[in-house]
Amino acid sequence: MVIGNFEYVPQDLQNEVKLDLALPTKLDQHQAIADAFLEHRIPVFAWNKLIKRSFIIEHSLFFKVGIIHEDFLWSFFVTKYLNSIRIHQGITYHYYKRIGSIVNSSPSIIVGNSYYSIYEDIVHHLTKGWEAQELNCYVEGFCRYYLIYKAEIPEYKTLYATYLQKFKEHGCRTAILKLRLSYVMG
Repeated sequence: MVIGNFEYVPQDLQNEVKLDLALPTKLDQHQAIADAFLEHRIPVFAWNKLIKRSFIIEHSLFFKVGIIHEDFLWSFFVTKYLNSIRIHQGITYHYYKRIGSIVNSSPSIIVGNSYYSIYEDIVHHLTKGWEAQELNCYVEGFCRYYLIYKAEIPEYKTLYATYLQKFKEHGCRTAILKLRLSYVMG
């Protein structure tokens, strides 16, 4: 995979923000790549990445249909198979956040259902040997959406129980505390 740098351009076209990909120009070990993704040092966006078609087909790395933010889930699965990344620090993409885009204008229930689907897939497809790291990485995001959508989408409560069981199974004490705190706060 080759990843280019990007520049976030706000709606008012003022104060452009360049992402600092504070990584070496190459990563050639699966563990280093997984660590970089799990530590949020590599963006999960699908855009601005080059990846071989044969790699995508070989590992069945297709976007899940019917959800938004599908690149978040796609990156979770891509990371399982990557053994090499090249980083280009030059800006190769200008990201414009637009009023009315699907990300900015989707009804709340669509966002909630999308994140439910994403976090459900993640918890049921944890990487063997990496379960604790992956669970610790995704706990805050899951808690955020659990708090927002548990009343509207009752399935979040079942998913909460699944996450709690996985946290216990893999010794994620900090994650258990964060999850329980989100339950108390909600």
